[in-house]
Amino acid sequence: FILRKVNVELRADLESQAAELLAVGGRLTASEGELQLLRRRMENLQHQVDSLIEQSAKMAFYAALTESGGVGPYNTPTVLKFSNVFTNVGDAYSPTTGFFTAPVKGVYYFRFTICGQTNQGSMGVQLFHNGKSIIYNLQTRYNEFFEYLSNAVILELNVGDELHLVLPEDTSVFDNVNNHSTFSGFLLFK
Repeated sequence: FILRKVNVELRADLESQAAELLAVGGRLTASEGELQLLRRRMENLQHQVDSLIEQSAKMAFYAALTESGGVGPYNTPTVLKFSNVFTNVGDAYSPTTGFFTAPVKGVYYFRFTICGQTNQGSMGVQLFHNGKSIIYNLQTRYNEFFEYLSNAVILELNVGDELHLVLPEDTSVFDNVNNHSTFSGFLLFK
């Protein structure tokens, strides 16, 4: 009798454990399905992130200074705002402030050409990187109607680094509808 009772109890326990094992198996199968779904979603999100990074890595700008003639001379250094923007892929150059802000870490190429007229005295320009002057060009005008100076630089920038051109005190530059004075830059590689 006792043996039979133990046998019945063991069967009941075994059936209960089998039912519980089936339930756990069902939950495991469901969890594996959810895991696969989450992996696919994660792969999709990674693809989207990679695509956004690739898109944000496209950066190039080209702008002319003004269409209204001479700028300067002033008795203090003045930020040059190249307001006639032809290209601004990535919106990294602000014609309102005259500042370029690096959208991604990478190596960039920048070039400027500044025009002056003989009747306006000396022309000059400084390129600043994060508030520090890295190029200073000054030219005294000679007998030509227009004089030009150009320079270029390749810089490794971090996200948020800023560049801008400054008209030094007592110098002037010239531009008109022919776009004599220009500023440009683009990302070479990340």
